[in-house]
Amino acid sequence: MVSNVLVINDVIALANLMILGFLFVVLDMVFSLFNRFILSHLDLKQAVKARTHELKIMNAELDSMTHIDPLTTIYNRRSFEDTLNCLITTNSKVENNYWLALLDIDNFKKSMTPMATISATSL
Repeated sequence: MVSNVLVINDVIALANLMILGFLFVVLDMVFSLFNRFILSHLDLKQAVKARTHELKIMNAELDSMTHIDPLTTIYNRRSFEDTLNCLITTNSKVENNYWLALLDIDNFKKSMTPMATISATSL
């Protein structure tokens, strides 16, 4: 009878050890997965930050390309319209008067020689 009780106690102790071992394995897996998640989240965050920086640079280049004439390297009509709209918006809030003068050069494209390009860019 005593040996049966010892065997039962040994079985119970072994079962408890197995349960504890299983819990330690599960906890180890949980911590490992959590660690992987955190590391992948940080990697993703850094990748998004780097790509955002690249896109800002590309957008600045695109903005420059849309506002500057490549032939004369001076501001174009789009830049003029954007600046004028900005001035009108800001000055409509404050009652200031402003003047606008426009200069139209006839046959500008035909007169674009190397010397004309130099003088046009110095305007």
